[in-house]
Amino acid sequence: MDRSVRSFRRLPFVWPVALCLALSLQAGDGFAQENAAQAALLARDAEDLLAQGKTTEACAKLDQSYGLDPRGSTALDLAVCRDREGKIGRAYRMYDEAAEIAKRENRRDRLRTARAGKNKLALRVPKLTITVPKDTLVAGLLVTVNGEEVPNHSYGKRWEVDPGELVVMASAPGRKQWETKLSIAARQLKSVTIPELEVDDTPPPPPPVDPTADEPDETPPEDDEPESAPADARTEHSDARLVVEAGAFGGFVFHDITRGNANELAGQAYTYNSSAAGATFAECSDTTSVPGAGECEAIFNSATGGVVGGQLFVGWAVIEQLHLGARGFLAPRFPEGFFVAGGPSMSLRAVGPFWVGATFLFAATEHISTIAKAEGSIPSGAQSLNDGAKVIDIPLCAPNQPGNAPCLGFDQGTVSSGLLLGGTLELALSLLGPSPHAFVNTGDPDWAPLSGSLTASVLPTLLFTQNGVVFAIPAGLSYRFH
Repeated sequence: MDRSVRSFRRLPFVWPVALCLALSLQAGDGFAQENAAQAALLARDAEDLLAQGKTTEACAKLDQSYGLDPRGSTALDLAVCRDREGKIGRAYRMYDEAAEIAKRENRRDRLRTARAGKNKLALRVPKLTITVPKDTLVAGLLVTVNGEEVPNHSYGKRWEVDPGELVVMASAPGRKQWETKLSIAARQLKSVTIPELEVDDTPPPPPPVDPTADEPDETPPEDDEPESAPADARTEHSDARLVVEAGAFGGFVFHDITRGNANELAGQAYTYNSSAAGATFAECSDTTSVPGAGECEAIFNSATGGVVGGQLFVGWAVIEQLHLGARGFLAPRFPEGFFVAGGPSMSLRAVGPFWVGATFLFAATEHISTIAKAEGSIPSGAQSLNDGAKVIDIPLCAPNQPGNAPCLGFDQGTVSSGLLLGGTLELALSLLGPSPHAFVNTGDPDWAPLSGSLTASVLPTLLFTQNGVVFAIPAGLSYRFH
């Protein structure tokens, strides 16, 4: 026999310890099974009560069931029940809890249902910000709203509550209880500051003396250290939520579209050889008088200008850090013209307050540019008399030009880009907002109808057409609601 086994058997205290441990584990397992069975009975009672229209009683049964056995299905049923009961603050928080359990259990069906319920209530649920100053935050502090405990990590942040009359109470060992009442309606935001609780000088009643008990230890217990103020655990964005960003931008735009139709060419006359002895006049944009003639294009120099306008992003927070949607730009171009673009977009928080993203763009622009030369089309029957050329130059008019040969009396034209394809990069910094990721964290102000962040961004853009490219670097400020 192995020596270690023989040694083990010689230890007289091992067997009783092992036996006690086994019995404890068995008892604990039996206790959990008893709780699960009782929770299941309560859930069935709640189902019957709901069928009878007794929503309040059903919610109370589900609350007890969830306390005994916190299952994901019970959490979702309780959220739906609270929703029907009209207690939308508790329903919203329960939907959120049900979604977290569904994530852990990988139940995508329950996750979708919980998120849908949460999103339905998102813009209706009233919110109460409970501020607990440092001097108020003593050991054992308990804050309740209508009897429901407010977790300390929710201090200083918006906490979803039910609409109606609220009773806010605060208590702590050795302190006098404090309370206040207020009324709150759907969509409202209100705040309460818990004052420093007064010391309760009333001596507690002496405990009953047990003559058989040993004398108590008179050494006073050490007070627990006061809990530190909770860190703000707010995220930049909640997942499964609509995200809207709107802002203004300005910058420069460079056009290098070498060829196109200029509006100013309409009606411009030009000549081409139509016989051995003479020439024929044609007119730009008139393609019916002489078939094959009248199609005119200009050759342009590159041009640089400015743009000042607005941008809009509408998307969905797939997760807290990733937003998918569409982004659009609209701006007049200076000195003349316009710039419009839009397409599918993504935005990702890379690190800290920095965001990066990309947008695939469909775009159109118009601008004024210098005309280097213009060309008019020659009918196929006359091309052999013009050295086989399909087009003929329309020269710019020179000062005091003699003769009656047609020429351009202007040197600038309006260039329409047609459809442009390309993309833009997003390089953004979250400057200001109720987020630990913002450059300046403003906390959670009551005046904000929706939480969000002020963002500065640079959006380098490159667009292509068959006749050239457009390059722009707009930069600006926007506010991203979430």
